[in-house]
Amino acid sequence: EKMTEWKVYMNPMAGEKKYSLYKTIDPDEPDHSGNRLNYGVWYKTEKEAEERAKYLNALEGNND
Repeated sequence: EKMTEWKVYMNPMAGEKKYSLYKTIDPDEPDHSGNRLNYGVWYKTEKEAEERAKYLNALEGNND
């Protein structure tokens, strides 16, 4: 499996910053929406998103 670990990204929505997670499906290809697996949950703070990414990466054995 080539997918990367979960990473945080920010998206401004209705004037607010929202944070979510994604994995790059094929790291050898350019980064674009079709090459991302989105987690599908939005967080109010970057810290919350980072904590979830760390948890999921540890759960999936993606800790460096």
